[in-house]
Amino acid sequence: MLPPILLLTALTALLATLGSAALLIRPACNRGWCDIPDRKLKPHARPTPFIGGIAILLGLALALLSSHLSLVTHYPYLAWLALALLALAAGSYDDFRWKGVSVPGRKILLQAAAALLGATALWSVGVRIHAQPFASIGLVAAFILGSMNSYNLEDGMDGLAAGEALISALALCLLGAGPVAIALAGALAGFLILNRHPARVFLGDGGSHLIGALLAALALTATHSGAIARSSQLANVLPASLILGLPILGTAWVIVRRLLRRQPVTTGARDHIYDLLHAHLLARHPSLETHKWTVALCWAIHAILAAIGVLWLTT
Repeated sequence: MLPPILLLTALTALLATLGSAALLIRPACNRGWCDIPDRKLKPHARPTPFIGGIAILLGLALALLSSHLSLVTHYPYLAWLALALLALAAGSYDDFRWKGVSVPGRKILLQAAAALLGATALWSVGVRIHAQPFASIGLVAAFILGSMNSYNLEDGMDGLAAGEALISALALCLLGAGPVAIALAGALAGFLILNRHPARVFLGDGGSHLIGALLAALALTATHSGAIARSSQLANVLPASLILGLPILGTAWVIVRRLLRRQPVTTGARDHIYDLLHAHLLARHPSLETHKWTVALCWAIHAILAAIGVLWLTT
């Protein structure tokens, strides 16, 4: 059973995220901070605010900083919040400046800069997976970069990416990832209340980058700590990737599929695992609520992958 302070952290994050998202919906709509449907890549029914990442960051900050009164105990959390802020900023720049514009090279550079700065902040508070600083920061940054893009690509259906992230955060809680994982789980639970189909608010690129970055860093540090750590870097990265689950598998699927078909890897298309599953369900069972069933099946697959990762590390 979780200690009362951790339960309070999760509840604070849930309520703060839910409240922040609810309060931000109207101002975001008034200012046009919305994803506009196009009936192709964006099939949602109406313009939907993409301010979920801001709400999640506010929930995380309030939960982590209010759970301890000492500035000394705040300091490690400030590094995690710095990573979240950097990832949110990189994704939000895409939301506000590059929406609908194909600039993959610039995006990767911006994401890489955020990942490197975030990994450096974590190194400064002792979050390390290698004795050498350049090796540790480089490995963590590379994993963060991959996870940010994976969760960004996974965010194509209401509740999908946020639900999978919640499952991963809970898996990391089982591995003793601590208050940051607990707070992230609470924040995602609060966000999902407004993100379930039909969604009233989206993660946006900022939100998908934020959760991807935090989960990647948490997974790596959890798999490299204590008795569950393995001797080789590869043996640690594989279970960490499994805990991140379906977004990693889905991104690998899309890259390989497009390369084999000689299609551009960075072009938006409805060829992700969840897209194909949704199309299959729609064709075979047109009377079903195919969106909800697709999301539920993806959550189940994701949970299985995360469970395998946890069992790998604990047996």
